[in-house]
Amino acid sequence: MLQSFPNPILARIIPGFPEFRKQCAEWVNEIRERRQNGICSDDTGRETVFDAILEAEPHRTTKGLVDEAFTLVIGGTETTVTTITYGVW
Repeated sequence: MLQSFPNPILARIIPGFPEFRKQCAEWVNEIRERRQNGICSDDTGRETVFDAILEAEPHRTTKGLVDEAFTLVIGGTETTVTTITYGVW
């Protein structure tokens, strides 16, 4: 839903959102290029989340992958917040 808002509005609601989307798009493009060269892991030798998604669904769009990254970040944030809340109470 957030992706449907124009970037200036999103920048006011979530200040780092446009930069996050831009950085994710750069990562996706780097990973696509690396995979086209036959390298299926990052510099540490591990597969990234984007690698796993692209292996299963190679035709995913950059926008779709960036949306997926944002969903993972929000999900991780909510999980962490809930865990800390329960830990405090």
